[in-house]
Amino acid sequence: MANEGTTDGDAFWAVAAGERRDGANGDPFPEADLLDRFFRRIGEPASVASVGCGPASVCFDLAARYPTIEFRGYDAVGAVVDANRERAAECGLENLSFAVGAIPDLAIDGRFDLVYCYGALHYVHDVERALRALYERVAPRGCLVFNYPNRLTRGHLRRDLGERGTDAASSLEELRERFAPVLDGANVLSYRRIAEVLGARPRSYWSAVDAPVEPWTARDNPCVYVRK
Repeated sequence: MANEGTTDGDAFWAVAAGERRDGANGDPFPEADLLDRFFRRIGEPASVASVGCGPASVCFDLAARYPTIEFRGYDAVGAVVDANRERAAECGLENLSFAVGAIPDLAIDGRFDLVYCYGALHYVHDVERALRALYERVAPRGCLVFNYPNRLTRGHLRRDLGERGTDAASSLEELRERFAPVLDGANVLSYRRIAEVLGARPRSYWSAVDAPVEPWTARDNPCVYVRK
């Protein structure tokens, strides 16, 4: 997954919280199952957009479960989009399509009952413009779901990189470049700032879906939903 003004990479929890996640008990991050729970909480949406979808495992999983929902995945990398299209055709998922699109601008057509953006805002410098672009794509009475870096994310990432030593200097430099917006504090957000930017109150997504207590639900990886 990649977005304009970002570098390739996984979500923060998969990198900075990797050691905690690997040592934790329980299943790996059940991203599709949690979004499925959210569907049941808010009512089944007619359309879903996943922004920064990468290989789109969530889209493929849920499109198979919900053949009446239209799913659309967006990624900045054309090769990723092409590969996803080919796989969707092979799977016979007529309700799943893909297109090139990237934050912070997200120059795409249409509005969706649910816009989902997990693991992308961490790499965007102009995070407030990205938030507005995502929210603009939400249909009236729809929801935006996203995770984001906060001050705890920044502190944890700094500690994590500092503890890695100098044995893998090139890897460290790559991580620092990848997470430069977080390390610089350029895209660090809070509930209050999100509410100011979007003019709507964010609510905890983890609480809404009764997510288990796992490293990926820690306070340094907040995930929220915002109704329109």
